[in-house]
Amino acid sequence: MGDLPHTSALWSGVGAGESAESRTRASEAVACAQSLRTILTNVLEQPSKLEYRRLRATGGAFERRVGRCTGGLAVLRAAGFEQQELAGASWWTLREVNEPLLFAIRREIDLGLAASARLQHEAARRRAAGEAPDACSSAAAGDTPSPLPSPAPAAPRHHRAAPAEVRAQYSLQVKARAAVMRIADRQARQQQQQLGDAWRRKLLAPSLLHVLLLVPVLAAFLYAYAQSP
Repeated sequence: MGDLPHTSALWSGVGAGESAESRTRASEAVACAQSLRTILTNVLEQPSKLEYRRLRATGGAFERRVGRCTGGLAVLRAAGFEQQELAGASWWTLREVNEPLLFAIRREIDLGLAASARLQHEAARRRAAGEAPDACSSAAAGDTPSPLPSPAPAAPRHHRAAPAEVRAQYSLQVKARAAVMRIADRQARQQQQQLGDAWRRKLLAPSLLHVLLLVPVLAAFLYAYAQSP
């Protein structure tokens, strides 16, 4: 989907359904998203540490929270992780750290977590009020929910979305666009700095060479001057 191009598989099937299966799926997706966010944060903060860029695929919390979760491994692949066999074990390894991409995926995870929390809050409110679940979000009805956070079907004329919900959705979109713009701006500044460093090296290298060549000449001149009557 366009809103969450890298993490849509993770949120597939997550909605505000009232069935136990729907709530379990939402819980698994949230736990997986939190683990993936931790993985990406560790890599972004310390990209040189191999232990953060190499994850054991089998056994442990990673397999339970990410490996067995629908869409979890798809997010890892989108971030650049590749599965490898090393020393008789299976690992997920990130060869190259693409910082703008990792920031974008982490931002998508944050948006998904916020939207999931909003859906679960709405489901809890309906349960407390004794309201029937919406047909579009009920897993028990046999429908396939839209990937989160896809916009809900158009509401009937007598039930419009609350202004607060509209403002919250607009705020999330504005923050997402601002984050993408900050990433692009930082990448442009880094490229300009690298270009400036390259030009400085090109300019300084001949200057140092000229100085080194002139030192013997100057020494010979001073020696000849000192020996003259």
